[in-house]
Amino acid sequence: MSIGNKKSDGNKSYNTPYQRRMLLGEQLSYDELVSIRGALGTLITLIEADQDYEAKLVIDQDGAGETWLEVRIWNPDTQTWETPEYARPGDNTFYQLGDPGGPVAPLVYINPNTFLAQIVTNTTGLATETTLDAVDTKLSSVVVTPSLIRATGVGTIAAGAYSFSVANTGLLDGILLGVVIRPGEVISFDAGALNNTYGTVSYDGTGTELLITVNS
Repeated sequence: MSIGNKKSDGNKSYNTPYQRRMLLGEQLSYDELVSIRGALGTLITLIEADQDYEAKLVIDQDGAGETWLEVRIWNPDTQTWETPEYARPGDNTFYQLGDPGGPVAPLVYINPNTFLAQIVTNTTGLATETTLDAVDTKLSSVVVTPSLIRATGVGTIAAGAYSFSVANTGLLDGILLGVVIRPGEVISFDAGALNNTYGTVSYDGTGTELLITVNS
């Protein structure tokens, strides 16, 4: 910063207003830096203090409502816990109990030991030989037996078919699963992967002819 010098001869003008504006600008910059330093200092202090906290899962409305994460922070100055705050899973918005949009009392605390016991109970036996054999059966290929039926009356396709198709090759309407199948129409069904099968399928070819193919 320079001193306030004359800008022209005859003492007509000085640059002191400009110098004053520069000083004010520098003061504002300094004040901002002090503010930032204060905020950072507070944050660093909290981190360095290694402040204790505890978090629990709760369900509000006596266990009939939503699941919340309850967080409370230990205040080392007062040697007490701060008022608990609550957030929905995956949400950064915290509420206190009774706040609009927040949890509603009474709360039910989820016991982690109970959940661990449930996990153990539910997973015990999943790796048994019987279970693995059942999975292997589902994933293994099977021998499929095809069959062909020309039906001119009422009948059923036995349960256990992997896939089947019905073609009306006659001149009049037929019935499949209670629905009209018109002359020339072909209806096909496939139960999909993992050896899925169909239950009993009813048909009626009275007055016409239904050509039925079945994989079972």
